[in-house]
Amino acid sequence: MNKKTLMKKLSSLLIILAILIQMFPIATYAQENATHTSRVRHVRALRTTPETYVKFQIATNAGDVVVGKVGYKLVEVNGSSETIFKNGFLNTANKEVEFSNLKLNTTYKMYITEVPNTYERPVQSVAEFYFDTSGIHFTKGGSGIFIKPRNTTTKLTMGVHVQDTAGNAIQNRNAVKFELKKESDGGETAISIQSTNDTYTKNKIYINLSKGDVEINKKYKLYMTSVPSDYQKPDGSVAEFYFSYEDGKLFIRYTKGGNVFVLKKIGEQDKPLAANEYYGFVGYGDKIKISKSNDSTSGSEAFCFRSEDTFPGFGENAIYKEYINDADALYRSAQRPRVGKKELYDAVRKIYYYCETHKDELLKNYGLNDPGFWKDSQDHDQDYGYYKAMQEALWYYSNSQDSIKTYPEGSNLNPKMKAAVSHILSESKKVSDEEIKSVTVKAYMTEMKSKHSQPYQQLVSFELKKTTEINVLKINESGEALNGAVFKLEKLNDASFSPVFVGRNQQISEFKFEGLSAGDYRLTEEKTPTGYKPLGESIDFTIAEQGSKFTITQTSNNPLVTLDGSSFTFKVKNEKLKTRITVNKKWFDADGQEVQRSAGSITYNLMQVSTSANGTTSEKVYKAGETLSASDNWTKTYTDLPVSGKSDNGDDVTYGYYVVETAVPDYGTSYSNSNGAEVQTPKDAAVSSGTITIKNTENMRFLLPETGGLGRTVLYIAGVILVLISAGVIITRKNRLKNGTK
Repeated sequence: MNKKTLMKKLSSLLIILAILIQMFPIATYAQENATHTSRVRHVRALRTTPETYVKFQIATNAGDVVVGKVGYKLVEVNGSSETIFKNGFLNTANKEVEFSNLKLNTTYKMYITEVPNTYERPVQSVAEFYFDTSGIHFTKGGSGIFIKPRNTTTKLTMGVHVQDTAGNAIQNRNAVKFELKKESDGGETAISIQSTNDTYTKNKIYINLSKGDVEINKKYKLYMTSVPSDYQKPDGSVAEFYFSYEDGKLFIRYTKGGNVFVLKKIGEQDKPLAANEYYGFVGYGDKIKISKSNDSTSGSEAFCFRSEDTFPGFGENAIYKEYINDADALYRSAQRPRVGKKELYDAVRKIYYYCETHKDELLKNYGLNDPGFWKDSQDHDQDYGYYKAMQEALWYYSNSQDSIKTYPEGSNLNPKMKAAVSHILSESKKVSDEEIKSVTVKAYMTEMKSKHSQPYQQLVSFELKKTTEINVLKINESGEALNGAVFKLEKLNDASFSPVFVGRNQQISEFKFEGLSAGDYRLTEEKTPTGYKPLGESIDFTIAEQGSKFTITQTSNNPLVTLDGSSFTFKVKNEKLKTRITVNKKWFDADGQEVQRSAGSITYNLMQVSTSANGTTSEKVYKAGETLSASDNWTKTYTDLPVSGKSDNGDDVTYGYYVVETAVPDYGTSYSNSNGAEVQTPKDAAVSSGTITIKNTENMRFLLPETGGLGRTVLYIAGVILVLISAGVIITRKNRLKNGTK
């Protein structure tokens, strides 16, 4: 082979080599994003239900048309609450109203809310009914509603007394003028009245008004517009009342004041009540109240202890003085006691205790919630029958009364009242002496401030100091029991809190606070379990007494506290204390100058060190395979790390944290934290919070061209060329030797 041929072969080999170098495979990865859709079928079940509607016709009890506007209201009954289904007015001569699309197996009540002034408005529901698949069923009334016309021609006379603070009649009664107003939607409407002086008494004045102006259960207010010049004219209304039809008779029910008005001389000051003095009132539904305020809407219930006397209810004119709380005082209050002093004292307390602890049973089982007991009281007091039953039971012992006075023979309510009273008398005897220790009875005697002919009256009131308990469950975020808390419970007394329980056992997770009476309370977490956040705000709640039961209401708002009102149980959650650790990465060249890396990543483990009280430590990998990269800006923060906890042996431990980096080729590693100097051992940089910095410094070495340019590729090509040249030289020499040349 000549030299020319050899060179051609070498050139061909070089060209092939260059092509091979340029054809190095380039791997590319494509990520496929797949979407998935599914169809949802919507299936509507078609049901057939019976048509539910009812039509009411409204007329007089004689079948005549009711002339004027009639208001109605249909309500849906849900347990003890009523929700308005529809309400409105009928203004046409044809008084009909129809309701449709009513629910099955749901009770409805129909009310008449407004009638013309010449008619009497029914106070209770006029119809009650429900539907089932067979149709409508009336449990009260029917589709015909009858409105009774009112006798508007006759006069109604109210007798009132005006006197001074000593009980003497006001001499110049002609100077006393009154004004009567009725509450209406737009405010107060004046009612036409006439006042005349009684010629037979010294202080009685008659107020006359037309019965046509009387509207049942509407609030009326009586004002004094003028008084004699040497007396003070009262501010505001001197009496407030409503009219009520009861057993076919019209009654006046006072809600403020009464029929006796006391005028003070100019400059005369009110005499404050003594500690043992109270005002007495007949409130809604003839319930008696004893109050420190001259307002019948406040105070506590009281009972007439003498059945033969009539409770006067003279407002501030009658003062009731409290006896000493003992058996002798109560015995003196009775009119014809059936038993001795101690027996009477124990019997009335047993009656009250039994009634208050069995109130729901008495109301339901003996029909004491019958609407007939409610009468026409403005507030529709559904406890009125219960109140009267207790009154009758007391009279059995205090007056030796065997018959029912309030509902005599012939009344449809008599059998229910008789049965209830008989049951109370029988069952109350079973109440123990220990149980009645919680009952306080107070006796009151009447002391009239004026000379008045009304009878002397004795009253009694009761207080049952029943108690209840609350439970407190301490839990963690997972709902598991948590020990280590201490609570303080306080009760509000006279505008300040006083401790009830302090320093309960902290080695338990369930706390019980017993012997709690009604009132406002504050529960404070005095000590928090180790490693957990303090609860912060106190737990405020109110215990109320309703009949024979207690209720509890949380008045503070804390998302970590939940209350089960049925079991009186608070669940109090504590969140673990958390710390914050930031891992920071820094790069340095071989000369110790910090450089910025825009590519690459590192891997490390986050370690947790546990330290007990005696200094014993242990450690574990808390988070493995953590990474940092330029996309993280070479920093990462952990915000949810526990500060403390329990060891495997149950000991309290505190936690610290450090990092261990997976070695980076050609770099040395050191660590530092926000609290100390740079160290080589990772654990020496452990902290409970703050920043841990990983420092990577490039090792000293010979540098090759950087990747990305011609650099190493040129060297590879040069090496291949040299190999080929060497191969060519060898081949040439072999050919020369073969041909006998050198």
